[in-house]
Amino acid sequence: MQRTFSFNIPPLFSLIIFLILGYFLFSIMKYVYLGLLFAAPVLITAIILVKKEILFNYFRRLFSEIKKKPLPGTLNALVSIFFLPFSLVGMLASAFFTRKIEQIQQTGSQGFFESSKESEYTDFVDLSGEETKERKTISEWDVEKWDNKFK
Repeated sequence: MQRTFSFNIPPLFSLIIFLILGYFLFSIMKYVYLGLLFAAPVLITAIILVKKEILFNYFRRLFSEIKKKPLPGTLNALVSIFFLPFSLVGMLASAFFTRKIEQIQQTGSQGFFESSKESEYTDFVDLSGEETKERKTISEWDVEKWDNKFK
């Protein structure tokens, strides 16, 4: 026989626990936000040095949204500017990954995957002389055989 345990927590108590955990999470994120806000100039400089197109495309996208839809675009831009420190971390990671991918593509995949080129041509087998089986048409299919196979 298996026993199960259940906790009968009153809803008010669970709401209080939820609010306390939410407060601690908010206070931690506040310090993370402030730290990233002070590091924003360094992050912007690093993004510009690594791959400036990512930062310019971000602001170009914000301005194009404002031109297309003025009110929602402005609200979106304000929220995006408010959360810019978090976006800068993502843009910096994207810049590093994009730069690494471009380096791999320029070197012809020699850096990550050691590929050796023996010749410029690919070996192939000539199959033009091979005999192929004729395909059956739908009328030639043996449906009863299939039905008996799966019973």
